Amino acid sequence: MRTLFLLCFILRASAAQTPQISMATLAAEIGDARTAAFAPAIPFTARQFSSFDRRSTDPRALTDEGWFANGDQGGFLRVEDTARGREYVMAEADGPGAVVRIWSADPQGVLRIYIDGGAEPALAVDCGKFLRGETPHAAPPLAGMRGRGCNAFLPIPYAKRLKMTVDVEKIYYHVNVRTYPAGTTVKSFAAAIDAPTKTALAAAAARLAAAESTDTGKLKPEGAMSVFTAELGPREEQTTAIQAADTAAPGAGGGTGATGGADAATAGGARSGGLVTWFAVFFAEPPADMAAALRRTVVRWRFDGVDCVDVPLGDFFAAGPGTEPFGSAVLGRTADGVFYSRWPMPFQREAAVSFWNFGDAPVKLGVQTFTEPLPPGRTPYLFHADWRQSLDLPTRPRADWRALDVSGGAGAFVGCSLGVANPVRAWWGEGDEKFFVDDEPSPSTFGTGTEDFFGYAWCDPTPFRHALHGQPRCDGPGNFGFTSVYRWLLADRVPFTKSFRFDLEVWHWEDCKIGQAMTVFWYGDANARTQRKKLGRADLDLPVLPAIKVKRVPGAIEAEKLRVVAAAGTVESQDMANWKAETWSGDGQLWWRGAKPKDALAIAFDAPAAGKYRVFFAGTRAPDYGVHKLLVNGVSTGGDRDFYFARVEPTGEILLGVFDLKAGENRFEARCAGRNSGAKAGNMFGFDYLRIEKLP
Repeated sequence: MRTLFLLCFILRASAAQTPQISMATLAAEIGDARTAAFAPAIPFTARQFSSFDRRSTDPRALTDEGWFANGDQGGFLRVEDTARGREYVMAEADGPGAVVRIWSADPQGVLRIYIDGGAEPALAVDCGKFLRGETPHAAPPLAGMRGRGCNAFLPIPYAKRLKMTVDVEKIYYHVNVRTYPAGTTVKSFAAAIDAPTKTALAAAAARLAAAESTDTGKLKPEGAMSVFTAELGPREEQTTAIQAADTAAPGAGGGTGATGGADAATAGGARSGGLVTWFAVFFAEPPADMAAALRRTVVRWRFDGVDCVDVPLGDFFAAGPGTEPFGSAVLGRTADGVFYSRWPMPFQREAAVSFWNFGDAPVKLGVQTFTEPLPPGRTPYLFHADWRQSLDLPTRPRADWRALDVSGGAGAFVGCSLGVANPVRAWWGEGDEKFFVDDEPSPSTFGTGTEDFFGYAWCDPTPFRHALHGQPRCDGPGNFGFTSVYRWLLADRVPFTKSFRFDLEVWHWEDCKIGQAMTVFWYGDANARTQRKKLGRADLDLPVLPAIKVKRVPGAIEAEKLRVVAAAGTVESQDMANWKAETWSGDGQLWWRGAKPKDALAIAFDAPAAGKYRVFFAGTRAPDYGVHKLLVNGVSTGGDRDFYFARVEPTGEILLGVFDLKAGENRFEARCAGRNSGAKAGNMFGFDYLRIEKLP
């Protein structure tokens, strides 16, 4: 009896010490890169179910009917006839595991999630509302639509089995899942979410929302601070040792020579190691050519004797050849020009950062780092960033572009930023992402399009930002010019034990040559390596784009470039360049569709200083456009305005009135009031630009 009692006690004690996977533990990883910087306490594998064209099976068949087939809507695992009607199986996996991301370009029908073999779904919900963040399960920013793509980051754990279906025949989708080793304890998802889990999800949502800020004052790094200046003449470099948190003094730091930095890291005895939690850079003296300075200044990090980072400065911070301010979970650029990184960068012995100026003009940088002690009981990975650029990349014949190839050790792929120089207006990004993990013969992640991988959809050129994905820049008109996009895979990161390969299809609608540059971010043990060669001046040219004639109204604040604060229905950027003989400023407009009476569209725009301004509006009128009330900072601009007309044409510039504007962000709003009796159904609204004039 005593033996049986002791055995039961030991089993209970052992079970109590075994970590349990739950919605709450998974929520703690959403938007937090720290868990990716260490070997996981419970290992897992990752794969993506998607609607990719099932003809893409043979990598030797390099045709649009084979490996590069592009009919990516409606690729399901199978179809089932049930008592509820026909259901299309999107994903199915044996547990223990968890869903960590769902994306769709056209969410519709009823989404059903079956857990642990249950005959009834644990969740049955309107797919569109769920992914747009319009249900109680996951409100924005845990779910929502940006750039016409819908993403839900709500974690859905399961102990034994997952099946996910929709009841519509065609849909574009991704479902990213983790699978844990057999025997892992998982608390399965239930539609009734308990209070502790709600708290964890609310904390994750708050973390994502705060990460989008571009206000330097709201970014609050913690740890031991080091600040220094890097003054680099043409073809000069400077290396600085980064001290561990237990030895660094606030405000300490200074530049050394290339060799001195590594030596300084170990001078005076061994360090206990540390974790760089913050790395920020700004131009102490603004360069005459910002794009050239961002590309031809290279940042290099070395950790524990391993060269881990070798990337142009702008590309490291997802800014490419220059981008608008944006905030995200790990990288960003503040409104006052500070480039920052929150990637956790562990080291056990030494860390050093180098700046190399391969340009023809001097560069003066201000640099700030924060470090903390390495947390005990965890195995750190080394942080890596690799960069590759292809100038004059041909779009014919179709090809896979190798973004990353790691071998020799374990680690995890955690994200990338992509810059594209597109010489035409047509769409450049039909290419699918393909991840090959641990030498698998077929990719466990096979996507449906480049914009889908980056979390948006339908070639949408509208800039947007989210903590985990965004498009800070898209020049236009259409998809012409420079585009910058990013996606961070944190809770949905892809672990590997011996190798990882990332191929991205080059799939453009036109036969032309594009410029393409990507920075990939990954963590790995001391054995994981790529075949990277050190960058030199010849690698750092900027792409050159042809001139394109675009009409722009002087002083116009182009609506298609503004941030949508809130909207019912669908909002997108519309290319107006080829619309008969009419012209719109910037060859585009912001297009609002699907509005019902009393629905509103809110747009943020900036004023340079506080004061009274004349505000001018330019829009579109058309046969299916509605009647709308326009407001500036909540103040009406007059009565309802009818945008119905027998043909599509610009309204021309309309004086809305004189308004008090704040320095910085202000708000323009359109409220749907119905439509003209002669108008077609639609209630649409077209917004070309605003123009503001400050009164004396």
